[in-house]
Amino acid sequence: PGGAGGPVGTGGSGGTTDLDDERFQAVAHLRLAPAGRRVPDLDPALLEVRRTNRLPYDGRDLPEEVLAELALECVVAGHRIGSTDSRHHVARVVDLNQRTLFDDLATPPVREELRAWMRYSSRSAAASADGFSPECLVTPGPLLRSVFEHPRLWATGPMQALSRRVYLRSMRGTPRVAWVRGPMDTTDDAVAAGRLLIRLWLRLADHGVAVHPMGSLVTNPASLSEVDAMVAAVTGRPVRPDAGLTWMVLRLGYGDVPPESLRVPVHDRVHLAGTARLDDEAVR
Repeated sequence: PGGAGGPVGTGGSGGTTDLDDERFQAVAHLRLAPAGRRVPDLDPALLEVRRTNRLPYDGRDLPEEVLAELALECVVAGHRIGSTDSRHHVARVVDLNQRTLFDDLATPPVREELRAWMRYSSRSAAASADGFSPECLVTPGPLLRSVFEHPRLWATGPMQALSRRVYLRSMRGTPRVAWVRGPMDTTDDAVAAGRLLIRLWLRLADHGVAVHPMGSLVTNPASLSEVDAMVAAVTGRPVRPDAGLTWMVLRLGYGDVPPESLRVPVHDRVHLAGTARLDDEAVR
């Protein structure tokens, strides 16, 4: 799973929350009612299966029927997905993601934001139950700590070459990269895109496909330009800005099950005002 935010709450009809804890803020007014039957859709249990997989993959590509399912999800949502198994373009995207990482780490505000979520050992990851652990990042904890605490050292040529080797070793066996394009002009567009992303991820989890979102490629303007140039090269037509934004790039394939990202239990994040304690099973 991705990063975690602060606790949130839902107020009752009066617009206030009955919590004294200032960490909680009412963000929505909900009325929950039983559906009376099981709503046919993706299996909710897939939420427990879905993981970010930064491990090496085994080279197996996705079947056409899986790609067709992804395309259908995007069409229904008013977006488009494309992908390539070209070794040249896959290597191009992997290399770009590595260069983008260097660029982000060289940008103090971005580096400090990431640093706040870094956990340098299994013990600290377990204690906070959030953020990025060394196991999930496939990078030794001392190396991570050194990168964030000594950025000037890691900006030198020899150290960048070392970190590049470590990174590319974890990207071995990648058979395919994909990108998703669509509307991203308003908050509603962003929410719809997030809903689509989780549906794509659950579809892939249902087929045992490993997923590694490369979100920094679309939040870094220079990298996004290179992604769009790659998309144009693959499709044979220029990327039109009026046709939406490339808002996600995914590394796809098959491989070992990655470590689980520890997360704070949902009942410590969400509270329904005026109700009993909300447990994980109730949310599911």
